[in-house]
Amino acid sequence: MRVEDDAILRPRLAEMDGRLAANLSLCTALFRRRIVDAAGYFDETLRFGEDTDYLVRLAELNYRFTLCDVDTLVYRRHRSNATCDVPAARMGIMELIRRRRARMGGRAAT
Repeated sequence: MRVEDDAILRPRLAEMDGRLAANLSLCTALFRRRIVDAAGYFDETLRFGEDTDYLVRLAELNYRFTLCDVDTLVYRRHRSNATCDVPAARMGIMELIRRRRARMGGRAAT
């Protein structure tokens, strides 16, 4: 992860400057076609959290994840990152929770 001087960060992200950030981004993920066929695509109606929504949907389908310990992406944090808009990001998280609960249909989360 590369953190610019003007970045707005939560403490956890600030500590990651220059370090491997496992599970931070799907930008370099590879999926078998059958997984994409089962899970669908990113929900383009979401302004925030479309990657998290996708990961949750994959987990709901019981797909496993394996990390490769190879640098494949430099994630750059700066002031104009969408997630720096904290109120909007919080609203996005609430929307993800609402969608998850709707998919659960009253069942307990596993």
